[in-house]
Amino acid sequence: MVQSREPFTVCSDQHALSHQGPPLTEALPGLVKWNHICLRFPRNVHSDMHDQVLKFGSYIVDALTEYNQPIMIYIPPYAELRGGAWVVVDPTINPTHMEMYADELSRGGVVEPEGRVEIKFRRKDLEKTMQRLDKTCIQIVEKLTTPQLNPDEKAELQKRLAARQEKLLPMYHQVAIQFADLHDTPGRMEETGVITDILKWHSSREFFYWHLKRRLLERQLKRKMKPVTHNVGEGELNSMLHRWFVEDRGTVNAYMWEDDKAMVQWLTEQIREDSMDNAVSDNIRCLQREHVLQQVRSLKEDNPEVAMDSIVHITQHMTPSQRSEVTRILANMDT
Repeated sequence: MVQSREPFTVCSDQHALSHQGPPLTEALPGLVKWNHICLRFPRNVHSDMHDQVLKFGSYIVDALTEYNQPIMIYIPPYAELRGGAWVVVDPTINPTHMEMYADELSRGGVVEPEGRVEIKFRRKDLEKTMQRLDKTCIQIVEKLTTPQLNPDEKAELQKRLAARQEKLLPMYHQVAIQFADLHDTPGRMEETGVITDILKWHSSREFFYWHLKRRLLERQLKRKMKPVTHNVGEGELNSMLHRWFVEDRGTVNAYMWEDDKAMVQWLTEQIREDSMDNAVSDNIRCLQREHVLQQVRSLKEDNPEVAMDSIVHITQHMTPSQRSEVTRILANMDT
C-alpha cells in the first residue's frame, strides 16, 4: 500500500504486491483497484517462491486484517480477479471495513472457465450432452440399441458416432466454456454475495466519492455511539442508524437509505453541533442516560449495602426542587 495525503489511497496491484511495510498509520481509507487484465497467483509454485509473491501476498492479508478504515476493492472493466489473488483481497478478511465492487464488464472467480470445464465438464460429459441434444447422435444411439444388429453394423455405427462427436466436440467445448463463464459474471458474483454491488465505469468515480464520504461520516457517528453501546456489533450500530433515519425522515423516505448522496446530506446535518433538528444526538443522549442508569443498577446489585449511603450522597448534591420531586415520587411509591 502507498501512503498519500489525498482524500483516499488508491492502491494498484503492482504496489500491493511490492508492499513490505506496516499498514497505513495516517487513518486514511483505502481503494484497491486491480489494473491487470487478468491477475492470478500462484501461477508457478517454484517461480512464485523465488519471487516471493506468496510472501508479499501474506503481507497484504496481514495489513488488511488489521486495517480499521474503510477499504473498497474495485475490479474495473475487462479485468479478472482469479485464484490466489482473490484470496488476498476477499472481503471476509475484514468484513467490518472491506467491500468489493465489480464493473459490469469484469470477471471474477477462483478457477477460470477453461479450468472449470476441465474439472466439471470433461469430454465424457460433453459426449453425453451431444447424445442428448444432437439429432444425428440421437439417431445413431437409437440404432445401436437395436438387438438385431450384427457386429459389423454395430462397429460401423460406433465409428459414425465417434466421427460425429469428434466434429461437434470443439463447438460443444466452446459452449461449455461460455456456460462456465456465466458463473464468473458480476451478476452471479452479486447473487452469491461475494461482491457488494455492480458498477459502471463512467459513474464509478462519483459512486466511490459519495459512498466513501458516507462511510467516513458514519464512522464519526459510530465513534460517538460506541462508548454508550458496549458489546454492540457493527451490524447493530448500522441497524440503529437506519432506525433513527426512518424515524427522522419518515417511512415514506426510507428508500433514501440506499442513496449515498442523500445520506451524506443527512449525516452531515446530524454531525453539526449547531443543528436544531438533530435526531442522532437526541438518540445518543438517550443511550447515554440508559448507559448511566445501567451502571448505577449494576453497582447497586453488586454492593447492596451502600444503597442508602448512595441515595443520601446523591440527594445532598440535588437542588431543592429536585429533592422535592424525589420526595413526591417516594411518597407516591408507598401509596
